[in-house]
Amino acid sequence: MGQASGNPKRLPPKLNTFQAVALALAATSPTASVFLTYGSAWQVAGTGLVLGYAIGIILVFGIAMTYAEGASAYPYTAGGDYSIVSQALGPRIGSIYTSLFLFKGIVIPSVLSLATAAYLQAIFPAIPLTWTAVAVLVVILIFAFEGIRISGWVATAMVILESVVLLGFMVIAALHIHQSLAVLVHPVMMRAGGHALVGATAAGILASVVSALFAYNGWEASLYFSEETHTNPRGVGQTVMVNIALIAGMEFLAILLATLALPDLRHVSTTLPLTSVVKDAIGAAGAVAILAGVVVAQFDSALASTLTYGRIYYAIARDHQWPPAINGFFLRLNRHDVPYGPFVVLGVINLAICLVSQLTSLVIFTGSLLMVLYLGVAVSSFVTHRRDRPAYRMWAWPVPALVAIIGILLVFSQESVTSLMVVAGMVALGLLWSLVPKGGKPTGKEVAS
Repeated sequence: MGQASGNPKRLPPKLNTFQAVALALAATSPTASVFLTYGSAWQVAGTGLVLGYAIGIILVFGIAMTYAEGASAYPYTAGGDYSIVSQALGPRIGSIYTSLFLFKGIVIPSVLSLATAAYLQAIFPAIPLTWTAVAVLVVILIFAFEGIRISGWVATAMVILESVVLLGFMVIAALHIHQSLAVLVHPVMMRAGGHALVGATAAGILASVVSALFAYNGWEASLYFSEETHTNPRGVGQTVMVNIALIAGMEFLAILLATLALPDLRHVSTTLPLTSVVKDAIGAAGAVAILAGVVVAQFDSALASTLTYGRIYYAIARDHQWPPAINGFFLRLNRHDVPYGPFVVLGVINLAICLVSQLTSLVIFTGSLLMVLYLGVAVSSFVTHRRDRPAYRMWAWPVPALVAIIGILLVFSQESVTSLMVVAGMVALGLLWSLVPKGGKPTGKEVAS
């Protein structure tokens, strides 16, 4: 299907900075993120989710600064956070990230494909959810094999469209406010098993931060395309900060307005809660138009996310962190300079997950996994800042890194035992993996050349 890369050190640059930002916006998809995560956050925090998303912004800005600095120290690396941690803390810790990204890559594309199918089903109730998600994923894989330039322009066009949709939703919500600011100052939530409102708990609000981090996730996507982007080391870090400012600002405003526009707090759907805002404001026909835009946003996010994991797996193979046969398979490029091996594996596993998994549980699991990945980069910044003199320097060092670490640990303290055990199991698997002989010397440095 293609030729083995003669020099697997760097993928050829084909993107400009605008396209890199567009891919990050596509991977996050503010429209998709708001509609996807609102339901899971509502279940644990009610109107307190607004405070949870505000806390999430503080955390994610601190995290983003550590990413921006690390990325500028090790620019042009398709591995993103994997490459930052591997080069700052060594290949053994990098092996843990190999395990974590293996799980992340086999979950997020299926999450977003299922979400796309769920909103399509809201428009066309007769279609089967599972098989629609499978069809969505197949289309995404077709685009992935066609090369980054085509995928980049598709993602850019969809980002423009979905931005219009999100802006339209926010205008609709702003013009149809039903709740007072009191529900934010004194947040309420549904009593379990009934329609009575009770005060939201601090634990529930902290738990909603997990959904917030999942919603904001994707701002780091430009790192995975940095070696395919015409830029400089400082520009890599600056792009990360532009991404998070745009994404967090758009999403938080949408979450705030959506909460105030909920027509009846006692009858909020736990599956697609924001559809009630649109239907109440502009009727069923208008809701269909907004939902169609959400479908585009979900698809765009799934496409961009799948593209990033293909490049992460390629970078891991370039560091010889898979078994030898897999390293060779993952390093082969097709005629579009696409590492097609990772997409074959991602496609098969994600198709299987689409057939057996539930959306809400996958969202919560992924949020917990993201916090572990963020924690590693935040810790790495204490090495990178002093040893490697990155081109982009974070503001008020080391405050952002400390805020990120303390905040993540605080949120982890409110996680369920099951979530913590699953994440601990993945870390343990990574530690075991670090002891397994690989297909070459794992330097971690070659990706920066």
